[in-house]
Amino acid sequence: MKQIFKKLPLSFLFTLSITFGFAQQGLLFENHKTKKQVMIKEGDLVKFNYNGYIKQKETKYGVVLSIQDSVIEIISPTARGKISLEGTEIRFIYINDITGFRKFHRSRPYLMALSTISITIGSVYVYYMIDKKTNLNFGEKLGLSLGTGLLSTIIVRSLFPERIKNNIGENWSLKVLK
Repeated sequence: MKQIFKKLPLSFLFTLSITFGFAQQGLLFENHKTKKQVMIKEGDLVKFNYNGYIKQKETKYGVVLSIQDSVIEIISPTARGKISLEGTEIRFIYINDITGFRKFHRSRPYLMALSTISITIGSVYVYYMIDKKTNLNFGEKLGLSLGTGLLSTIIVRSLFPERIKNNIGENWSLKVLK
């Protein structure tokens, strides 16, 4: 019985080292010219430009489900967290087909929704103040309201751009890390 208790801490440390020894795979993008590195792991929100099955240009925005040696599995960000994945679009992208990428912060969808709501409330308040303090006709108020809505859309899109930031070319290399 004493031998079992003597081996217990050793077996616990061995089990712990095996458990933490299996590292999560990641995809490392490295720019040799600027020495910039971007690591993409499972659970990250990304957008990829890639060549499809018949070499057509495609774009996919979503959450990385898994990274294998040659394939990345991506699901749309709204489908993540659902119990059943039936009917959701899961896309497999070959790593060699990636032509551009952008990694987004995980809080991006929440910040985007919060800023859209804030700007909408501000636009309604501005419309209310214009309606209360001035005696403009309906067409002028409608024009100001449409202008405020357009300006708020431009502000949200400039705060949260979706364009691909990094194009794979001569300066970028990709590595799958284990």
